[in-house]
Amino acid sequence: MRMNFAARQSAHARDRAWAALAFAAAFASTSPAMAQQSNRPQNSALLTPMATTTTATTAGATIIDRLAVAKYSDVNLGRASIPADSTATLELRPTGELTAEGSGNPHVDVSFSAVFTLTGEPNQTFGISLPHSMPVATGAITQSVRAFLHDAGKTPLVGAAGNGRFNVGAVFSVGREGGGKSQTEVYIGAVNVIVSNN
Repeated sequence: MRMNFAARQSAHARDRAWAALAFAAAFASTSPAMAQQSNRPQNSALLTPMATTTTATTAGATIIDRLAVAKYSDVNLGRASIPADSTATLELRPTGELTAEGSGNPHVDVSFSAVFTLTGEPNQTFGISLPHSMPVATGAITQSVRAFLHDAGKTPLVGAAGNGRFNVGAVFSVGREGGGKSQTEVYIGAVNVIVSNN
């Protein structure tokens, strides 16, 4: 009985040894593949290099005046022929039309209104300020130009293309100089025309 029990234990030990050798051989033959599989990324596309390219552009800006005005021509009330000891009133409308009234039937030619041009932000409104009157002088004689008017309307507007124009007229009154001489003087004065954006 003892010999049979010992023999059975020896047989079991031998079987366990063979089983261990077989497992070790199987693990050795499969472990490189398993290691490669474990090291392989699940999503190989993540490691694909992204193609890149570079280009260039320019950046710039143009700054303009919101509103700018320039004089194109001056007010010219014309050349008036006024007899001595007479008075005359010369009215120049913004359209350029001139009328002359006075005691000596004055005659006037070569007259034209002032013209101003505008550039700026399209469709914006603006204001025009003109003096009520201004002195004009020649030598010791001073007269006055008054009633300045423009033709831009009550609400002046820059055009859709960003430009525009308006005209300015005035009234000139000439008094008696006396002495029985014809009035052949040249009167000149400066007028401030103020344009402001709203």
